[in-house]
Amino acid sequence: MKRRLLTAIVAVIILAIALTAVLAACKDDPGATSEETQAQRQQSIFALAAVSAGELIGGSEAEQAALADGSTVEIAAELDEYMAMLDSIIGGDQPITSTVGANTNEQYSQYDMVQTITAETVGGAAETYTLYYNETHQPNYGDDDDDRDEQEDNYRVEGVMVNGESVFDITGWREVSTERDEQEESLEFTAVNRATGMRMVFELENENESDETGMEFAYSIYGGSGRDSLIRSFEISFEQESGWMGEETEFELFTHENGQTMEYEIESEVVGGVEKIRITRRAGGPVERYRATRNDDGTYSYEYVGSGTRWDD
Repeated sequence: MKRRLLTAIVAVIILAIALTAVLAACKDDPGATSEETQAQRQQSIFALAAVSAGELIGGSEAEQAALADGSTVEIAAELDEYMAMLDSIIGGDQPITSTVGANTNEQYSQYDMVQTITAETVGGAAETYTLYYNETHQPNYGDDDDDRDEQEDNYRVEGVMVNGESVFDITGWREVSTERDEQEESLEFTAVNRATGMRMVFELENENESDETGMEFAYSIYGGSGRDSLIRSFEISFEQESGWMGEETEFELFTHENGQTMEYEIESEVVGGVEKIRITRRAGGPVERYRATRNDDGTYSYEYVGSGTRWDD
């Protein structure tokens, strides 16, 4: 059960990483109007939020009860899971596809729009998520008219997401801030599994610049409606930068569960065609360091470098 949850987290992170490329492509599409670009970005962000709910709180009651079983996975297998994320980053995989249109399903007739999302998971299987929703523009009374180059729009989101026999109630908001040629987005998305009562709160911050892409995510998973029912939380930050020296990719992961925390940092740097991968890990004890080498068959070999007490040593 623990391994299944780790795989679900990795799947969500891979989808999140793929989303950064989608958002950057929307920004750089010269043939798209500003309205089309915003619609594409909104569609991509909603897709990630919907898939996250399905992966993280979509299991049966027995599977969700196993969140606190305390079992562990071997380090090499755990590293393999996280290196799958690196492959997704470097390979430019796009495991999310979606379409949006007017809702014609009478069962959910209170919602105007429907988004059908197909997501490829780590193992290559395809999952379909259908999101019925309304997105309502909200007045922004705090907008500063003195800065004519900046525009801020806020939207209220309500809906239902269906994945197989699982149904999730969706609420949240989305904010888009545009200033000159830069755009930032933020989203808070709450999904509740009707069958189990499991609740996921998803927060996203995204910013794109000409030579750098960055995103931050935060997930909190609850067993019920109260804050004291928190089961686990994790935060992800991701940056990808290109320059004259080469390409550099970095992501950090922080998880908290049952009073225990785990931190990961994976850095991949390609200079002169040579790839260097460094992994830093801490799971409630000393900081552990590894080097990863990509083998010809696509697998990875790991070399334990050492341990210490400081993260930046």
